[in-house]
Amino acid sequence: MNTSSTFVAEDGVGYELNMGRWSRRLALPFLDFVGTADGERVLDVGCGTGHLAATVAAVSRASEIHGVDLAPVYIEHARKQNPDTRLVFRVGDACSLAHPDSTFDRVLSLLVLHFVPRAEEAIAEMRRVAKTGAVVGAAVGDARGGWVANRLFFDTASVLIPKPGSAEPETHPPLTRPGELAIAWSRRVSRCDGAFHVHPHGLHVVRRLLGTVSGQRRAWCGVRSHLRRGHAGPP
Repeated sequence: MNTSSTFVAEDGVGYELNMGRWSRRLALPFLDFVGTADGERVLDVGCGTGHLAATVAAVSRASEIHGVDLAPVYIEHARKQNPDTRLVFRVGDACSLAHPDSTFDRVLSLLVLHFVPRAEEAIAEMRRVAKTGAVVGAAVGDARGGWVANRLFFDTASVLIPKPGSAEPETHPPLTRPGELAIAWSRRVSRCDGAFHVHPHGLHVVRRLLGTVSGQRRAWCGVRSHLRRGHAGPP
């Protein structure tokens, strides 16, 4: 297992059937929060098969949109599915980005950081490659409360396999509990020079669960943090 990711990558088609369908739905709400602007250079960290990067291209006149992912099979799939010449997909490590300092106007990550054991290193790298005044944003899944089926599974596991000395075993992915992502941003920012401001929010996206009564809906929650560098107040 790669020390920069716990996600098991196999092929682009399989990813589309699992994660891809959710990243497609989340891309627009996420961009509504972090924003886009014409002429920008944008980086998608942990781009998977390229849905967030492709959505940036579709809704803005960004000059360059770069996507990096550890999995070569995902990068190959993203290149085949996205012919827009502004899109550049490369194999890369979120914890050790190959880009120079202060390169991008917007550095984004969607449904990735909870798969990164060294998430603070990835956050530091996202900050490093962001220009002064850039926006850095991320969203992860609320596996604890927003995804009902997942919560039932983990609650059952907690009872069957208790962790010694703990009332609630650590069965949830990192950064997916309420407030954890914002805390991770704050810890990283507190060690950095310059003015950063963390703006944590809940991102609610309605999803239809397979096998439920027609029309029944559940809210799938994300947690997102927004950093703006070099500004004294909120964006």
